Amino acid sequence: MIQSKFEEALSESTKEKKEYIRLAQKEQELTAQISMYENNFDRLNDSIRKSGSVFSQFKRELKKKSEMLKTVEQQKADLTQMRERLDLDLATMQEEFKQLQEAKGSLKADCQSLQNQLKNT
Repeated sequence: MIQSKFEEALSESTKEKKEYIRLAQKEQELTAQISMYENNFDRLNDSIRKSGSVFSQFKRELKKKSEMLKTVEQQKADLTQMRERLDLDLATMQEEFKQLQEAKGSLKADCQSLQNQLKNT
């Protein structure tokens, strides 16, 4: 009877030892998985941080380009206004030049007429 209780206790002890070993192995596997998940999580956080940095840089560049575009558009508007003003000035000067040419022709004719009168006198 003692023998059977001893064998029973030994059998129970062996089962518990096997269960303990199995649970210890399972714990190691789970610990390894947790480590892997921590590494993946760290890499994910790194990627998010980097993408946030890249996005911030993109926003800064976009803002800078937008400001440059506004400046260029303003310069274009100024140049267009200047061109229109110069076109108007040119048209006015051409008209004045035409009038001066006509006046020159008239004065030249008057001079010729006066020279002819001086010769005839």
